[in-house]
Amino acid sequence: MKKSIFQAWLILLMFNGVVYGESKDRLAITGATIIDGTGNRPISNGTILIEDGKITSVGKNRDITIPDNYKKIQARGKFLIPGLMDANLHLFLNIDLETLIKHEDRYHEIVIEAAQIALKTGQTTVFDTWGPRSALVKARDMINAGEVPGSRIYLAGNIIGF
Repeated sequence: MKKSIFQAWLILLMFNGVVYGESKDRLAITGATIIDGTGNRPISNGTILIEDGKITSVGKNRDITIPDNYKKIQARGKFLIPGLMDANLHLFLNIDLETLIKHEDRYHEIVIEAAQIALKTGQTTVFDTWGPRSALVKARDMINAGEVPGSRIYLAGNIIGF
């Protein structure tokens, strides 16, 4: 299979958390069932090699040689899937008045926390359909710059009152 199919995957989420800041690591995830999202048959007992944060090889365990300098993660019984997208969510929602007043200059931190929660649930891309624009833009830019982890954010714009 072409590695370009898999480059959008955020496969590390399947292991109870996000590995962030370890893009130089060399990882081998073995034993998983790999679903590429294209309609091809799943690869059972598959292996994925990752180097410098990019997928370099995908296939059956028997067809891939894992170099000695790779960290091995056993994923038997788990599934690796492409990152999920949420096309209608609100990263800044259900905020009470006290929180709004208390954190008025830090709304972007609330958005970042919500984007991190979304990422940990497998949502690699989110589209916020309304919210405080300046906070959403600041959070998006911080995530894009690699300053903080979080889902890729696309946004629609302001809601009335922000």
